[in-house]
Amino acid sequence: MKIFKCVLILIIFFLHSCDRDETEELIESNVKDDATEGITKNISKCQVTVKSLASHTQVIYHVSKNSNTIRVNERSDGQTLTIRTKSGVCKITKPFDELIIYGGKGVYSIIINPSVKTPTMVYPGDGRDFLRNASDAPVIFMTLGDKKDKVIGNKMNTRFWMDPEDTHNASPTEINQGKLHIVNSFENSNKILDG
Repeated sequence: MKIFKCVLILIIFFLHSCDRDETEELIESNVKDDATEGITKNISKCQVTVKSLASHTQVIYHVSKNSNTIRVNERSDGQTLTIRTKSGVCKITKPFDELIIYGGKGVYSIIINPSVKTPTMVYPGDGRDFLRNASDAPVIFMTLGDKKDKVIGNKMNTRFWMDPEDTHNASPTEINQGKLHIVNSFENSNKILDG
């Protein structure tokens, strides 16, 4: 009888823990803030800022230091983005209309997989990074002011903002539509975008 009670208590505890974790993740990932500064939350092993603008909602993902490969996916119903790194999987649920990814110091591979439909902007940060848009979504890669990067677009609607030393595969369509921008310097000779 004692063993039965112990097993029952463990089952109840386990079910309660699972329900609580799922509820907390859902509440945190659905937070919406009316202030333009946004609100930063830790959601399923990642740091995300949700920013509500007049016309849309941005989700800003900050890459953790120990994540070398970042793969972005989107569920077919468009309700959930998943960002997979070696640290784990970050699940971001609606509301979102745009994803912004900020890297940091270090070398990253950031891959926007074919399932992604959400417009995305990628700022890889310092380091020799590999960036790829394998989706049909409009993606903007901002590789200004850091080391030599390799950027692979989808040959349709990828936008490139790059240094002359970066390499790219911009198609004639993207070039003719003005989507390739090679920047030698700004007027103040500074290419640090957040400076």
